[in-house]
Amino acid sequence: MKHRCPKCGHEWDEPSANQAKGGKARWKGTKKKDRSAAAKSAALARWKTKKATGPQNDRGGAAP
Repeated sequence: MKHRCPKCGHEWDEPSANQAKGGKARWKGTKKKDRSAAAKSAALARWKTKKATGPQNDRGGAAP
């Protein structure tokens, strides 16, 4: 099936069913605890290199 952009009229084919399986195959056989630890360390590494911009979720204390 072809999809069509309503703004520019560009057409493209529907993505293959295997396209979404990349992440699943990458973590196959990995325990949830190990996946979580890897994601946490990756996030911390990103936060060290980038300064956060825009609104933050930190209110500086408990919600009123």
